[in-house]
Amino acid sequence: MFRLVVSNQFFRTLFSCYIFISCSLVSDIFPTRTMKKENNLLKPNKTSYQNSKKSSDIRFIKDLTIEPDINNEKTSFNFPAGVETDSKGNIYVLDPLNFRVQVFTSKGVYLKTLGRRGQGPGEFEVPFYITIDSMDNIYIFDMQRKSWAVFTSGGKFLKNIRANKNIFRVEKICIDSNHNIICGYVLSDGNFDIYKISRFDKDFNFLEDLYEKKGVLSLIRLKGGISILPIQYTPEVIWTMDNDGIIYVSFNKTYEIEVLSGKGEFINKISREYQPEKITQEEKNEIIGRLSKRFSKDIVNQIEFPKVKPPISHLYLVDNYIYVQKKILKEENKHLFDVFEKSGRYIEEISLDFQPMINKNNYIYTIKLDFELLTADVVRYKIEKSLDFPKNQIPK
Repeated sequence: MFRLVVSNQFFRTLFSCYIFISCSLVSDIFPTRTMKKENNLLKPNKTSYQNSKKSSDIRFIKDLTIEPDINNEKTSFNFPAGVETDSKGNIYVLDPLNFRVQVFTSKGVYLKTLGRRGQGPGEFEVPFYITIDSMDNIYIFDMQRKSWAVFTSGGKFLKNIRANKNIFRVEKICIDSNHNIICGYVLSDGNFDIYKISRFDKDFNFLEDLYEKKGVLSLIRLKGGISILPIQYTPEVIWTMDNDGIIYVSFNKTYEIEVLSGKGEFINKISREYQPEKITQEEKNEIIGRLSKRFSKDIVNQIEFPKVKPPISHLYLVDNYIYVQKKILKEENKHLFDVFEKSGRYIEEISLDFQPMINKNNYIYTIKLDFELLTADVVRYKIEKSLDFPKNQIPK
């Protein structure tokens, strides 16, 4: 383990901003049913279900933990905010507070660093998002500069791509089979409350709109401008895209998921009944107390909470399944999911005891953070399906 060289409150606030500003900095995952841990092996608990068909029996084997040494400038990082991997299994860790991306081999050995602080080619001010296309080109979005820095798989800087001037903030991107950029973003039209998903070419020239939703941000109006606070439980747009370009998107004020074609045409709607969960006064006080340490009383007094929590928080895809993350059980450190077929048929409820970030090449990658110790590790889990299990280890 390594210790982060930032203050406790700064770390908590920054991590909150990271979680609640972005719709999702994660890609597809492959979760399982309620899990129990045996050494480094996570296995499904025996559970009964009302539906006869279940998602694949799988287990996760922790096979790599990257624990950078804070005494080594090249391999330490202050705040790992994202992780990606290329076709060779190399691991890319987005390190915003050090204004760079750390690259490790598939065995966790430090390989190289991309970027540094600055305003020149390949330099960063606020690196916020990372993704890698099928050709292993690396795209890193700088929130301050509103541009993408593109590097080759070998780490050579290629170009900066300036985002559309009307984009206020990029929140998520996917890259389609034609290397076009599918971008989810907040539009800077003066109100800062229009969320769009649009298609751009590889140089970020606009091609077409695929989705639009108004009224998606919690705005705090100040003298001389507008501030957007990362207020927990505020409804937001969440989405993901499959390998065929089909988009699954929800404005999570309700439990409804729209299925759109690659052209943004409506295909289907997936929904499920749920019991609304009210936000308790204790939870409101906790959020207000945290923000009061970073913002003035005038700002905090403008906060308006919704009456109930959003019923879902993230969407993930694997094979023919849609995983809908519902909530986190803090006491049990569990993340609950509903599992659907792509047709919309409900299958089962599952849980994980860690927050996934990406699923590639039969591995799940995540960043595990400890708020009390101010530590963070990058962890990789190998996915094993039931057909891969030794006969004497197949879950019953």
